[in-house]
Amino acid sequence: MGLKIIITGEKTHDVGYRYFLMESALAHGIERFSARNLREEAEVVQVLVEGDKEALEQFYDFVKTAYPEEAKVKKITAEEYKGYIPKIESFALVFNVGQSRKFIKIGRSVDGKLDKIDGKLDRIDNRLESMDGKLDKTNKLLEARFSNLEKEIERIKKALIKAGIEV
Repeated sequence: MGLKIIITGEKTHDVGYRYFLMESALAHGIERFSARNLREEAEVVQVLVEGDKEALEQFYDFVKTAYPEEAKVKKITAEEYKGYIPKIESFALVFNVGQSRKFIKIGRSVDGKLDKIDGKLDRIDNRLESMDGKLDKTNKLLEARFSNLEKEIERIKKALIKAGIEV
C-alpha cells in the first residue's frame, strides 16, 4: 500500500522537515519513502510512503501531530498512491548527497566572507598597534606633566609654609 501525504504551511522548507520525516518513517518501519519540497501558493512538502497498512496509519497519525520545531503547518492531507517509491535507504543516500552539495556551496560562500573578515581584522590590528604606540607616547607625556605638576605643587606648598600660611 502506498500513501501520498501533502504538508502545506507558512514554513515547511528549511526547517529539516524531510530529515524529520525520514527519521520517523524509519522508526515506524516504513520501507519505501520519498519526500520533496514543492512551491505552490504556500510552502509544500510532498511525502510518498509505502509499507504495511498499520505502519502507514501510525506514520500518518504521527505526521498529523508532530513536526519540526520551526515549522508552521497549516494543513496535512493524504491520499492513496500507486506510483513508484524508492527504498528508504536509496532516498536517504541521494538526499544526503544533494544536501551535501548545498553545504559545499554554502561553505565556499562562508569561506569567501571569512577571507574578507580576516582582511578587516588585519586592518583593525594595524590600527590598534598604531593607537597603542600613540597611547604609550600620551601616557609618557601625561606622566611627565603630572610629575612636573607634583613638583610645582610641592614648591608652592613650601613657599606658602615659608610665608606662614597654613597648608
